[in-house]
Amino acid sequence: MGISGSWACCGFLLYLALFLTPFPTLATVLSPNSSAPSSWTTSFSAPNNIVTFDNGSVARSILVSEKVSVPEYSSKYGCGCGFFCYNNKSCNSFLFAIFGLYYYGDDSVVTDMGPHVVSSANPNNPVSTNAKLQFTSKGGLVLQDANGTEVWSANINNSKNVASRLILTDTCNLMLLGKNNYRIWQSYDHPTDTLVVGQTLEAGKNLTCKGGLFTLFLTSEGFFAYINSNPPQLYFSYNMSDYIADFNITYVKFQNGSLVLYSKKYDGVVSASSVRSPSVAQAAQYTRFDTDGHLRVYAFFPVPSDDILLARRLYSCDFPTACGNYGVCENKGESCNQCTCLPGNNKNGTNYFKAVNETEPDQGCTPVTNLSCEEVKNIAYFRFSAQDPHYIKPDYRSIKLEKCKEECLKRNCSCKAAIYYYNKLNSSTGDCYLESQIFSMMTPIPEELQYASWSFKIYIKVQDVKKQSVQRQKHGLKIIVGSSITFGMFLLIGSFVFLIWKKRSADEGDEYYLDHIPGMSTRYSYDDLQSITANFNKELGAGGFGTVFEGTLIDGTKVAVKRLDGLNQIKRSF
Repeated sequence: MGISGSWACCGFLLYLALFLTPFPTLATVLSPNSSAPSSWTTSFSAPNNIVTFDNGSVARSILVSEKVSVPEYSSKYGCGCGFFCYNNKSCNSFLFAIFGLYYYGDDSVVTDMGPHVVSSANPNNPVSTNAKLQFTSKGGLVLQDANGTEVWSANINNSKNVASRLILTDTCNLMLLGKNNYRIWQSYDHPTDTLVVGQTLEAGKNLTCKGGLFTLFLTSEGFFAYINSNPPQLYFSYNMSDYIADFNITYVKFQNGSLVLYSKKYDGVVSASSVRSPSVAQAAQYTRFDTDGHLRVYAFFPVPSDDILLARRLYSCDFPTACGNYGVCENKGESCNQCTCLPGNNKNGTNYFKAVNETEPDQGCTPVTNLSCEEVKNIAYFRFSAQDPHYIKPDYRSIKLEKCKEECLKRNCSCKAAIYYYNKLNSSTGDCYLESQIFSMMTPIPEELQYASWSFKIYIKVQDVKKQSVQRQKHGLKIIVGSSITFGMFLLIGSFVFLIWKKRSADEGDEYYLDHIPGMSTRYSYDDLQSITANFNKELGAGGFGTVFEGTLIDGTKVAVKRLDGLNQIKRSF
């Protein structure tokens, strides 16, 4: 199940630590027309069907499957579905989930192993308190939040049949059935990160781990596992076309502890891997694509988990996050226990990278600066342990090595490394991969890469000491020149301002002294002269830088007033 009919990835199945008290009797089959409930809320106020786990999680079961006995283990197993909350102390968000159950002895559910959800309809969109799940004949299952917003539904509105029954099997398959047991909808058709026994994954679909960092694609050619960088980088491939050119995979099914590939063309079966011999507990197994990029087999029973498929063909150092970004993983076998950063330049003692956390070397490294591409020798990169399918193309085909490096440098921050993939017999040109993110690298180089006809060179953007020194010198020269020019400009502007100030001071001094010369005639303001001449109304003549107007003083004396034109220093002009 999932939002809009597909289960989104969630933490998956592992022996759910359920009910502290035995389960009350619940119908395995529910009908919207029966006397059984057909609507449930997230309210945990009623004591029935409520379970609190040792880690603080809490669940309210709506439906449980029949128990399957395993005499060898003196136990039973089954499945349940209902509302689930990861923290009962502040439980205000809920998942509608399916989970595995492990019973022991007197049919009490074991609760000391911690809950693990098999699958959830709304892992990325939890509902709040008083949300409701409703089972109707036309709509099937509909999950609504407390405000009435539809969060998820089984999406059967286009079905010709109406849902008459809701069934949960002992292998955790939730089904909506119509008339004559016609299967309208089932959770098996919407896998996310987990496949339970009998569940299939069709070609063209994928498993995505919780958090979305890794995706495992199934195509008609085989399995391809990627870390979801931009663009995605391949770290595992199981390509059937390498063995049978036209096998044409239709789907894969998890059964007998293995992933089994099916082809309609051959009506055939190819087992990708087997991790456990047949046993009575097989029906309680499942495989989950985990958050570290591993595909593992688990069981409802308290038994150790085993890697399947990927880890059978990959060492720990082959996984992209084994030692974090830019970390170097020393491959010593099946376990990876030594992480370091790329070595520095031995000639000048400069380190290109430093650890993110010195006490936790598997957290990766960070570059000091990014200025140039430097070749990293005796280091392998995970993506070339697996071959891309035909539809994954390099950034450039058949170009020279120097051109590949130049293209990475041009892209600045969008390119962290250039990987040049070439044929040893004709190394003049090759394929160029420009990586926007660099994850874990490995040493020594795997044998299959050393002796293959194709090889690669890795160039990572690192600190270039020589260029950096030249750039520092140029930068210092720029600072000196810039400072000199700036100082000169300030000096010039200061001198100009000083001269203007000095000139104004001299003019004002002249004006001052002119006003205080003994015997000087009476001085009038411009406004006074404007009044005396009736706003310079009667013109008597012109010349000598101005015009002469007739005026009359207060005592009736006639005067001639000359108004100068276009001169600023009136007093000095007189």
